[in-house]
Amino acid sequence: MWAEYNMPLVYSRDIFLAEFHPALCQLIYIETGELILKDRDHRGHYPAPAVLLINHKNAISEIQSGKTRGHNFIFTPDALNSNYRGRAEWNLDSAFFFLKPFINLPEKGYSCRSLHSEYSLKFATLCRKLNLYLNKQEIPEFWPCLSRSFFMEILILIERACYLSGEHNELYIPETGTKIDEIFIFMHTHYQEKITLEGLCRCFATNRTTLNRLFQDICGKSAIAYLNHIRMEMAVSVLKNTLLPLHQVAERIGINDLSYFARAFKKKTGLSPSAFRRSVQSPYEVTN
Repeated sequence: MWAEYNMPLVYSRDIFLAEFHPALCQLIYIETGELILKDRDHRGHYPAPAVLLINHKNAISEIQSGKTRGHNFIFTPDALNSNYRGRAEWNLDSAFFFLKPFINLPEKGYSCRSLHSEYSLKFATLCRKLNLYLNKQEIPEFWPCLSRSFFMEILILIERACYLSGEHNELYIPETGTKIDEIFIFMHTHYQEKITLEGLCRCFATNRTTLNRLFQDICGKSAIAYLNHIRMEMAVSVLKNTLLPLHQVAERIGINDLSYFARAFKKKTGLSPSAFRRSVQSPYEVTN
């Protein structure tokens, strides 16, 4: 199936500015060092760790990276789902929420955002995995699906980082003064691991009642319900945009029991994972 498949996603360790056209996006993850960006009105210095998001409205005239160590992604939306091929305007649905940071950029078409160290560590890991498959250092059976899924995970992390930015900075756990953001970031970057309510309480020196009350006040659900929301959100995106086997989808979101995954997914969406996948267009076919 994949013999002559081409994915419109370029990954490089070299930092350079793409030649832009409608629907093109660029993501540069700055791991160490700094970027210097110039446009007609502004010159800015952006230290690592950070991400630079650019869409087709880009006003950047020059990027200086020097000794910066980073990861450069250039893509169009059909890198994530082939049904987006040739579309100048993106009709976003819930499975494409991770493209919002690119659509909501300022008029100048770019934004550079600082990253929390936990996000940065996760980014570096995902970039290494993506490079293995995208640049064919390893060619497993489902390399396009694996490449898409790792890139989607990167974009989802960016969307969550953008969403959290400034939202809960003034909220703390009363007993310890720990920022609530720290718990959200931990969940966003460790949801593939075994996480329990007791473990969260130990990690952040609080108790079940306080933690659940804070989550209920902020997002209308308990801490573990929020964790399951994160997991199912990722599962929906992977099922809709790849053909990865169900057991691999479950493992990617931190669930090793396929029966439990099916029950949790159906509770969230009303459909089993298999039925959900059948209900959407094939991600590797183009519809007019």
